Amino acid sequence: MQRKLIIFALLLVAIFALPAANGDNLTLWWENKPISQFVYIDLANVDEAQIDTYTTPLIGTPYQQSEIDALQQRLLSLGLFFEVEIIPSRFEGSTESLTLFIEFVPLKPLSSVKFQGNKIATSNELNTAVNLPLNIPFDASALERSIDSIKRLYRAKGYDRVDVIADYTTTRSGEGIEVTFSIQEYQWYINKPIRGFSYKGLINV
Repeated sequence: MQRKLIIFALLLVAIFALPAANGDNLTLWWENKPISQFVYIDLANVDEAQIDTYTTPLIGTPYQQSEIDALQQRLLSLGLFFEVEIIPSRFEGSTESLTLFIEFVPLKPLSSVKFQGNKIATSNELNTAVNLPLNIPFDASALERSIDSIKRLYRAKGYDRVDVIADYTTTRSGEGIEVTFSIQEYQWYINKPIRGFSYKGLINV
């Protein structure tokens, strides 16, 4: 709960620091502003110096979303975190430079996998398809692979279209991850090619 309150407060700072904009010309105020510092949130059991090697080169450079996205991916690729979120804020109250808060969600064991909306495929079939072992550290990149596996399962059953959304929460104890796949199934004939038409009850035409 404390982590959520911190992130909510930071988001409020980012949103309400937006300058007035005209029409559709809204530009995020932090774009191209120099980065003054990074602040780490919930960085536990990891040496800050290790993270500094990735963030320090960006200090003094203008904020570019592509660079921040790349930083996020580099931090995730360390295999130490389930999620990394980077939030821009004003440095010492000024919109002329930035403090970037980085929130780290450490790897946690997968506690449970649930499926919602599935009728064509059974939960057992889906569990076999996603193949997510419980009680070992869960990597968020596995979600995309699992979604692809679910779609392959439906295609094998003759259903060309299915929408899958993966979501996760931490357990009440905060020690594990619970993953839920929400599935929107469609009729088997969606996206199938039309080979021809046949008519019934057509009289005098």
